[in-house]
Amino acid sequence: MFVSGGVSGFFLASPSIDIMLHATYFVVGHFHLVMGVAAMFASSAEPISGSQNVRRMMNETLGKIHFWLSFVGAYCIFMPFHYLGMAGNVRRYSSFVDDFLQPLIPVHRFITVAALVTVWLS
Repeated sequence: MFVSGGVSGFFLASPSIDIMLHATYFVVGHFHLVMGVAAMFASSAEPISGSQNVRRMMNETLGKIHFWLSFVGAYCIFMPFHYLGMAGNVRRYSSFVDDFLQPLIPVHRFITVAALVTVWLS
């Protein structure tokens, strides 16, 4: 997560590109891929791996299944945000009234379905 999120950070560190991407979904995807998903994996890793205070560990196979479902789900949710940002989808629009945003509605639907499936499976 830090690698792919960090690579998108290089784009935001360049002022000439950041001016174009700053108020778009690219920033949202970058932030949530780095910070949000890292916190999600950190909070789910401790119960799965067990700690010194717990005498009984959880099933390792189920932990691996949970990890991979969460990993693929996180990428299905947050990587399309980068595409939306590069396509010019601004962050704070509540409706897609502009003509250039309407072809992006299927990508938003994909993100919604991916988020619902990821939460349901994890």
